[in-house]
Amino acid sequence: IKVQLAAFLHHFRGSNQHHLNSAHQCNISASTVFLYVDCVTQALGDLSTHFIKWPDRARQDKIHDAFREQGFLGAIGAIDGSLIWFVDVPAVDGSYYYCCKKFYGVCFIFSVYFGDAYDIGWPASQNDITVFKKLDIWLEHPKFFEANEYLLADKGYQITPYTIQWFDDVELCSQDEHFNHTAFNKMHASAWIIVEHSFGDLKGRFPALKWMVGKDTCQIYHSIEALMILANIFRTLQDSPWEIPDFNSSNALAELVQGIVI
Repeated sequence: IKVQLAAFLHHFRGSNQHHLNSAHQCNISASTVFLYVDCVTQALGDLSTHFIKWPDRARQDKIHDAFREQGFLGAIGAIDGSLIWFVDVPAVDGSYYYCCKKFYGVCFIFSVYFGDAYDIGWPASQNDITVFKKLDIWLEHPKFFEANEYLLADKGYQITPYTIQWFDDVELCSQDEHFNHTAFNKMHASAWIIVEHSFGDLKGRFPALKWMVGKDTCQIYHSIEALMILANIFRTLQDSPWEIPDFNSSNALAELVQGIVI
């Protein structure tokens, strides 16, 4: 099992990591690398309900306290999206994955609440708000939000009873409104930025998430989900990514573009 996990981690630890390199490092055959990666991916996928989930009431109370200290009473998390590039054009409905950034990819939305949860997505051709309206947290919001609870979002989302974004076009406001709106925007950004930090940590841990190799989108989805589950396991164990050699979340953040997973 240790060798299987080692092969999995080595396979995804670098951007576009070649399987022959993983085979050499783990002293196994090249074909065995793919077998081990599939085994670990499936095993992690079986743990999804334990590590990718909406927080329970006790957890939500802690989240409320954390956001309250930053000035947001009722905030239950921050939400944003990111895109993962595809190196290859998907074998099925490839054009559907081509986005306005002029590359093929998958869109995934992160709902982050100081102990992060992720979910997997839609083709990159769909923007954040389109995907958000297809999520259970929107379609069945009474199951997820109590009265006056909401998520912090950027301007890629609509203002709704469940999402709050910053003020836009503050330069068109009166002097008093400009001051108040600017102050709110700074406060909002300082709290919402946790989701961007989570992107950076995730792609810093697993640089392969900057772009994925393969034409089978189903297999790619499972791989992404497995890496997100593993990242949440690391967080549960309080494993710091800064102990990883050459880890740099700022480099990952610099390469982020808007996207989603839930």
